[in-house]
Amino acid sequence: MIKPILLLAAVAFSSVAQAAAPDCSQSWNFPWNLSILALKRIGISADEIERGNMSTTLLMTEKLSDEKVRAVLDRKLYLSRDLVKDPHYLDDVYLNKNIYFQLYKTVMYTTKGDRHVVLLTQYATDGDCDISTQQTYIVAKEVLPE
Repeated sequence: MIKPILLLAAVAFSSVAQAAAPDCSQSWNFPWNLSILALKRIGISADEIERGNMSTTLLMTEKLSDEKVRAVLDRKLYLSRDLVKDPHYLDDVYLNKNIYFQLYKTVMYTTKGDRHVVLLTQYATDGDCDISTQQTYIVAKEVLPE
């Protein structure tokens, strides 16, 4: 219950938290791909999605403090501990650039006319849109009447 409340609060205060960061909502990229994958998990194939009707909006960007960047780095290293033995493996990504936490909203339609809304949270840098995806939420499904 806490996560939906936090997401709503983030949307409500998005104008306060705006910062200069990449806006990856305008091209075929990670928000669309992750939204398609999220819908696939609930049984909607990529062939059923009307790609010409998809839209993505960047709702919020927050520049992370050095302390938060260190926490992100520590978490990523912990999660990849079996694959990466070098504790400085991600330093060039996380420590040499500004890191932003972002919230995107993607609206997608199926060939049947159903409308799906997906929220995505992720980390980005000044030059890279998708250094780490955090969460994907399918928040709405609207079915058009027959």
